[in-house]
Amino acid sequence: MLIKICGITTLEEIDYINELKPDYTGFVFAESKRKVNIENGKELLKALDKDVKSVGVFRNNTKEYIIEVIKNIPLDIIQLHGDEDNDFINYLKDNTNCEIWKAVGIKNKEDLIKANPDIIIIPSVAYTSDGTTPATAEQLYSDPALQGVKAIANRRVFLVDSSQVMSYSQFMTRAMVSMAQYIYGM
Repeated sequence: MLIKICGITTLEEIDYINELKPDYTGFVFAESKRKVNIENGKELLKALDKDVKSVGVFRNNTKEYIIEVIKNIPLDIIQLHGDEDNDFINYLKDNTNCEIWKAVGIKNKEDLIKANPDIIIIPSVAYTSDGTTPATAEQLYSDPALQGVKAIANRRVFLVDSSQVMSYSQFMTRAMVSMAQYIYGM
């Protein structure tokens, strides 16, 4: 199981991250109440344990802005959540050393094949083409038409449960407790 905690904005949160050591920690650079600027992002990444991979979350930001962030903050991963197309993704692949994650709406197989992302994140509200059956990673893994998609070939499809609405503090508390239980067998 891989764990990612996202939306980190303070050094206090970094202290918790460093203690619990999830696989990934996300910093939001898209418009959001959890958005960090470049200066804050530098400070947070400098304090982050080097064993925790850093993820920059972007949504419809310009290529130039993302490149500026990467030049100033050596992130491991760029996670895209907007309308970024394959040309945009290829530009980032050609101009950074970052792995690219792309959140995509799965409308049809052709869209997924065209995007060919390194990782697929499926929200809990995603459905198969019949509109009534929840989508699962296993459905994607077993579909012969999708075997050429990198994320599927490498079995990097994740379901994100967005059904629980809670405050960020509640989320962080639950995440930290869950991680402690997982890591320390509590």
